[in-house]
Amino acid sequence: MMIELNKYMIRSEKREPSKAKFSLSGKLEGIIGNYFVSGEGAYNKDLHWLTVYYDSSIDTYTEAVELVPSNIVAYVSSDYRWGFVLSSHIHIFNENVSDYGISCIAIPSFEDEILQCSHTNLLPCEFSDIVWIDDDFMDDENIPFDHDSFALIDEGVNYLNPKHFSVVQLIMTMESANK
Repeated sequence: MMIELNKYMIRSEKREPSKAKFSLSGKLEGIIGNYFVSGEGAYNKDLHWLTVYYDSSIDTYTEAVELVPSNIVAYVSSDYRWGFVLSSHIHIFNENVSDYGISCIAIPSFEDEILQCSHTNLLPCEFSDIVWIDDDFMDDENIPFDHDSFALIDEGVNYLNPKHFSVVQLIMTMESANK
């Protein structure tokens, strides 16, 4: 099952203003508990991604959420517009962040290449620095070889294949483009 990115991120100037009274980390860590939000208030004014960790098994008075990949439940854009949330945590997360206006996208895995983007030109401007290359010609001899794309790949250009990419690949590509 592929998830079409355009469905969630088509350019839209009309966005519900956030009704939140606290930062995301303030609410999730301080009020709700069992969360840790990494990257909030970070150095970068441009869009970046917050990593949200969760562990229901800890006593938040004496323990901290361990920052390990198995505790990651979401990646949220720093402007709170979008969030990729593990499907197993989507309902509780939506309840916890309902006043932020985050468009949450349920994802079964952050590492699986289950995202696609049919119309990269329709993505919001925050995604404009991504280089999109359909590199399927490299693995399928029935697709004509694309010399121009291969030259970019050979140069080491950081890119995404619009037909299949993961959340982690998207975030890494966007973060590297903002540096």
